[in-house]
Amino acid sequence: MTRFSRPRGGLPVIEDPKKTSIHLNRRTAFAGIATRKTAIIMTLESSSANRWYIDVRLEAPRHLNAEVTTWLERSDALAE
Repeated sequence: MTRFSRPRGGLPVIEDPKKTSIHLNRRTAFAGIATRKTAIIMTLESSSANRWYIDVRLEAPRHLNAEVTTWLERSDALAE
């Protein structure tokens, strides 16, 4: 996550711990990360008028591939 913890010319990423997950926020929340026994569930979201959510189940580090990273970057950009 260090890649996203630094400001990109905008607001810094704020880690917002909840009971069962951690939200990543800039101006608004753009991702949520929850742990399960066998996987990590990452929810990516937009805060635009055309709201969308993507739930991604990551069972191994290799599942955090270029496509998932691109979704995270796009969600992050919409939160600024």
